[in-house]
Amino acid sequence: MAYLPQQVIDEVRSRVDIVDLIADYVSLQPSGENFKGLCPFHQEQTPSFVVSPRKQLFHCFGCGAGGNVFHFLMRYEHLSFPEAVSLLAQRAGIPLPRPSHRPSQEEQRKEIFYQLNTSVTEYYQHLLQHPTLGRRGQEYLRQRGITAQVISTFRLGYAPPRWDTLVKYFVEEQGRSPSLLQTGGLIKPRPQGKGFYDLFRDRIIFPILDLQGRPIAFGGRALESDQLPKYLNSPETPLYKKGEMLYGLYHARQAIRRLGYVLVVEGYFDLLTLWQAGIENVVATLGTSMTRRQAHLLRNYTREIVLVFDGDQAGKAAAFRGNTLLMEAGINVRLLVLPAGTDPDTLIRTQGKEAFLHLLDQALPFIEHLIRHGEHRWNSIQDKLRYIHTLLPLIAKVARPMEQMEYLSLLAEKTRVSEHLLHQELRAYTRARASRGQPSSTLPSSPKPSLPSTVTPNVEKDLIQLMLEDPTLIPRVQKEVSPEEFTDREWGEMACLLFALAEKGVEATPAQIIDLFPRPQLRERASQLLMRQLPLEHRDQLLEGCLSMMRDRRVKREQEKLKALMKAAESRGDFTESTRLLQRFMALQRERKGKEKGEKAGMT
Repeated sequence: MAYLPQQVIDEVRSRVDIVDLIADYVSLQPSGENFKGLCPFHQEQTPSFVVSPRKQLFHCFGCGAGGNVFHFLMRYEHLSFPEAVSLLAQRAGIPLPRPSHRPSQEEQRKEIFYQLNTSVTEYYQHLLQHPTLGRRGQEYLRQRGITAQVISTFRLGYAPPRWDTLVKYFVEEQGRSPSLLQTGGLIKPRPQGKGFYDLFRDRIIFPILDLQGRPIAFGGRALESDQLPKYLNSPETPLYKKGEMLYGLYHARQAIRRLGYVLVVEGYFDLLTLWQAGIENVVATLGTSMTRRQAHLLRNYTREIVLVFDGDQAGKAAAFRGNTLLMEAGINVRLLVLPAGTDPDTLIRTQGKEAFLHLLDQALPFIEHLIRHGEHRWNSIQDKLRYIHTLLPLIAKVARPMEQMEYLSLLAEKTRVSEHLLHQELRAYTRARASRGQPSSTLPSSPKPSLPSTVTPNVEKDLIQLMLEDPTLIPRVQKEVSPEEFTDREWGEMACLLFALAEKGVEATPAQIIDLFPRPQLRERASQLLMRQLPLEHRDQLLEGCLSMMRDRRVKREQEKLKALMKAAESRGDFTESTRLLQRFMALQRERKGKEKGEKAGMT
């Protein structure tokens, strides 16, 4: 991504109002001089997401997310900083300068494949709409009940039965390199003789989009029942790695955020039919088992997932490897197993949306589903014990003790094993896991502070807040305090960056200051402080109090060092050195007391 001049970044930031931008994604309501809404980055019932039009910042007091217009778009759309600037520049009608340096070879290579896939997508779309070449594809989609709007939204296309449709158009007519199309997973070399043939033939084409809406791969559905495989996806390419993307996620993101959960289906048409029925918070796994990468990708949008299985896949639902991966990612998993002989596509088309939603309401948490619908007929005691011990590791991953107890109670009922004994087994498993250094719960623990709270007083936070709110105070703080004196590492890092800003002599708004902090943790701290307005009339008094406390703490640290040196000198028998150190200690003590008296006199 090209280097962007600072003046361009500043212009984009100043031309895009943060309230207007965020209102496109979040329902905001006035709250004093600010606006409030439900946070798009975590699930909540009471609004804790605040947007300040005066400071051009946002901050969530629930999850800590915060920043300016760039940071909101980066987090919501999963963009890099240059990509966010570019999108907002387009929104504001600001032309971006031409790249000031050559893109890397990898960037150039990927851009070539993005352009190729875009051209191929458009060509497949053209073929589908062609009155003669696309007739088979049009008729198939009509029979499946797919509307023109869905075809357009998902950019569906058609690959005719010919073996060389892409070869003729892109290689022979446009002169593109066949090796380029081969590397892009679009054509393959003929096993005998020279030449190439198309990978996708006589198939409905589903472009697979990344989170920026760019086609990175393709899926194809065979039109004939005897054509195998029924579904065919692109091989891995410079843009596409299997198990790293989910079909439909680009279109589903806002609905997932809005509704708080996502449906995961297996087939392309399952997704399209649900979407067409108005159920837009749905993605498809592209024919693979759920991967760790996909689990963490979904975790960026929601902590609630419903896995939808066809009626003949009940066994697969129970054994689905993705369930445990999702639980390990801290996601609540529910299972929806449809009636035998149905899938989401046929259920919606034959019984309607309400029938599907009724079944959705009955979807059970993964562990409860396993207990209620698992195998309850055992040929031996050992079979029963094996069944129990497959469930205990899953129950151990549940963070809430009450939920664990409910599962144990249900398991006791189904297995006719004492709930007390099951609880003992669970505790034994948890202890054994802990002894191996493995956590029993999958939910992420709260971030630990850099140092215990007893040595991280509010004085450091107050100093940072004072400098953030009034950058003219930075030189005064810098004169008396060094970043190394901050006992909290992150406050010290922020102080160092603010001191560097003052040395440049640059005036900055709150929205500009936020950009100083490269790490999200620092931005979140800064946005939270900037939303906590300090009383103007007490600012000087608070600053002097903070500086006084930092001086006092500095003297105390020096005295502690002197005590250690005196003890070492006495143990060596060097009483001359010990006396000198004691005199220095007493001088510091008098200095502290003198300052305390002066401060008390100044307050009277």
